[in-house]
Amino acid sequence: MSQKFTTVERCVKCDVIIERFLVSCCPECGHFCWLGRAETYTQAGHWSEAHTWVPKPTRAAALLHGGGCLGFVLAAVLGLGLMLSTGCATSPRERAEEAPIMERPEWLKAPDGFLLAMWGTIWVPRGQLEMWEHPTTAAQKALLEHERQHVQRQYEVGLFEYHMRYSNDRKFRWQEEKAAYEKHAALLWHTSPESRTTMYTWLSTIVVHDFYNGMVSREEARRWAEATVIRIAEEQS
Repeated sequence: MSQKFTTVERCVKCDVIIERFLVSCCPECGHFCWLGRAETYTQAGHWSEAHTWVPKPTRAAALLHGGGCLGFVLAAVLGLGLMLSTGCATSPRERAEEAPIMERPEWLKAPDGFLLAMWGTIWVPRGQLEMWEHPTTAAQKALLEHERQHVQRQYEVGLFEYHMRYSNDRKFRWQEEKAAYEKHAALLWHTSPESRTTMYTWLSTIVVHDFYNGMVSREEARRWAEATVIRIAEEQS
C-alpha cells in the first residue's frame, strides 16, 4: 500500500500559508492543523518520524475538536490537567476507573444523548454533572462504562496518537466504537433485560449516526449488530 505524506506549509483547506507551530489554525479560515514534527501519520495508518502531517477536515474531527483548534487545545489542556490530579492510578484500566467527570464547556459540542471521552476525561452535558457522578439507572451506568472503555484505550494507545487517529482514521474509529458498544451492550443485556428486544435496532442505528462521520456502512453495521446480539445472548444464557 502506498503511503502519502503531507508537508506543512499551507492550510490544507484554503492554501493560506501558516506558521510552523505544534498546533495552529489557518489565519483565514480557522481550520485546525497539526504541525508536529516528532510524530507523523500516513494514509496507510502508520506513524513515522520523517515527515509532518496535516489531517484533512472531517465532521468527526470538527466535533471532536470543538469546532476548531481552540476547542481541541483547551480540551487537551483541561483533560491533561485533570489527569494529573486523579491520584496514583497506574494501569490504563485503573486510570479509566478514576477518570474525572466534567461538564462540557459550550465550545465542546456533541449530539444530544452523547457523552465524550477526551484526553482521559469524561465530558457530560451541562447541568447533568451530579446525575453522571452518581448514576442510578442501568442505561447511565452502561454508557459510563462505554466512555471508560474509550479512556482505557486512550492510555493504552497513547493520548495524542489515539485522538489524532480517532478523528481522522475511520477504520480506527470503527474499531474503537465497536469495542465500546460491545461492552456497553453486554452490560445492558445483563442489567436491563427490557433493553434486549430493541438492542439490535439500537446498535445497528447508533453506529451510523452522523456524529461518527460514515465510519461504517449500514450493511456492515447491521451484520455487526446481529452478530453482537447473538454472541452476548449466548455468553449470558
